[in-house]
Amino acid sequence: MSLLNEAGEFQKAWDECQNLPPEALDFDQVQILRASIAYQVGLLDETEETLRLEYVSVREGEVILIDLWVELLRKRISVETGRSPDEISRKEIETAYPPPLTIDFRSAG
Repeated sequence: MSLLNEAGEFQKAWDECQNLPPEALDFDQVQILRASIAYQVGLLDETEETLRLEYVSVREGEVILIDLWVELLRKRISVETGRSPDEISRKEIETAYPPPLTIDFRSAG
């Protein structure tokens, strides 16, 4: 799944996600990879749903979830407003739509 994702084979990676045993979804890193792949294949609701989960094994300072949050909102705002995604800054997104604390592992200091 990870190798398919890295190779840009997003649909094949998503198909593999669908075949995961339920217990695999107990692992944060699997959920994060699954969310990233869902985003890549255009499953924005699925991506957002996964970003609403609580993650316990993500280390302080990691930004993968925030990056995914920003990209998800960039795409949604682009569709809603007709603006190019390149015109929508990260700062604009994080100001208008602060990321949930459950996915914000950036260092506070």
